[in-house]
Amino acid sequence: MSDFFAEFGALIENAEVQEPPTYGLFRVKREKTYGNYSGQYERPQTAALLANLRLPANAVELMTENGHQTGMSEREGLAAIAAMQLHAVPGPVTRGDGGAVDFYDGLGIPFDVKTPRTGFNMTTAADAVIHEMEGSQAGNAGDTYSSRVVLDTTFLTNGERGALWGQLSMYASNRRLIEITLPYGTKAKVVRFV
Repeated sequence: MSDFFAEFGALIENAEVQEPPTYGLFRVKREKTYGNYSGQYERPQTAALLANLRLPANAVELMTENGHQTGMSEREGLAAIAAMQLHAVPGPVTRGDGGAVDFYDGLGIPFDVKTPRTGFNMTTAADAVIHEMEGSQAGNAGDTYSSRVVLDTTFLTNGERGALWGQLSMYASNRRLIEITLPYGTKAKVVRFV
């Protein structure tokens, strides 16, 4: 039996960290005349958005956190849905258990969503993203994973988005940082780089 435990210990020491699947580098391309959507920040579900974003059967669950539906939980859920429909994360997406994990993708791998608002300190917003990107957290059954972050820049002005990416420049080519925008209009689109 002691050989078994010695081999098992060696197996654990040589185990690789589970990496989430990546389907490309997702970034937003905006026109100079990008609209101001800050008015939708607290109530993100508008007719224009819902006409352009197909909601899955579990949309209410995705937009509810700890039994409550708030502006923040709606924004996070809509961003997760948009990331799934863009194939940036494999579906179906489910909501986390209310702990450290916001969402799980269709493979059971956790990811976080950040939705900074206009007028917010972009250094603080970038620090929140970096904290998620740098910190490995416990996943299911004691696995670890490299954090993925879905960054929804819908509600930022072009200047704020530029300032945020200035702070996140070291992650510009990192496939674990997925930038999306909610489809309110046609002045921005998500571009996938392979």
